[in-house]
Amino acid sequence: MKINFDGAVFSSENWSGIGVVIRDSAGLVIASCSQCLSHAYRSDEVEAFAAAKALSFAAEIGISKAVMEGDSLTIIKALSSDQRSGA
Repeated sequence: MKINFDGAVFSSENWSGIGVVIRDSAGLVIASCSQCLSHAYRSDEVEAFAAAKALSFAAEIGISKAVMEGDSLTIIKALSSDQRSGA
């Protein structure tokens, strides 16, 4: 399975959005979801929300192993890291 996630910020409207698409090995869409967030978060925050939603959504539909893909290098590095944040 492959999970794509992304976030978008709409500053002038003061909201953000996240989206998740889960595909099988043939590239067929298995499931997808989107969500509006009632605040214009920073781009790194909304990307982190999108990654968290992707993981929880995958777990909800019974997916425990998948490749995660997003366009935020910071979030991808954090997901790939063995270290835990002290925050």
